[in-house]
Amino acid sequence: MKNEALLKSLEKRVYLGDLPGKFAHQKMLPRVEEIERFSLDDLNGYRDSAVMILFYRLKSGWCIPLIKRNVYNGHHSNEISLPGGKVDMVDMTLENTAVRETYEEIGIRNDSYSLVGSITPVKVLVSKFIIHPFVAVAKSELNFDLDDKEVQKILLGNCDDMLSQMKKGGSRTIITRSGDFDVPVIDVEGESVWGATAMILAEALELFHDSYLNR
Repeated sequence: MKNEALLKSLEKRVYLGDLPGKFAHQKMLPRVEEIERFSLDDLNGYRDSAVMILFYRLKSGWCIPLIKRNVYNGHHSNEISLPGGKVDMVDMTLENTAVRETYEEIGIRNDSYSLVGSITPVKVLVSKFIIHPFVAVAKSELNFDLDDKEVQKILLGNCDDMLSQMKKGGSRTIITRSGDFDVPVIDVEGESVWGATAMILAEALELFHDSYLNR
């Protein structure tokens, strides 16, 4: 599928609000019965953040850039995530946050991609953030420039491979500050993607998969 075809398909779904939402998210929940804990009805005490899901076409197929965060004294130290972060005072909109953080963390300017729009937000219970994911499609080759203060390395998650793993439903024991948990994971270049990032990817990848079926 060419860049323009994927872009048009994603734009249509996002514009119509035809999103899989929690039905996609629950595929990557540690326990499906916990889905109501992630309800967006009660956001009292939660802070806004935004991330970028950037579909990028390589010879090997479509992929999504992910980052491994540096080690720091916080809940998401050393974890795999999408480029993004919390809302800053300079941000007029959540879209501004996603665009700014993408440039700051991986050096990709907004003229390098076509922004589609936002998909279903996800609550992060442990750090009290509500993540607003934005979807974009790269126009051409990307030249990454990582912020070494925040980012250890970049990973390119192949969309077909990640979809295949989600279908198989693999899990792994993850060691966190809150304890050890057996959770659904997506393996990307030997790293485990889980939690909120995996939930966000589940929805984005389902939209990607549907784009192929409906082309």
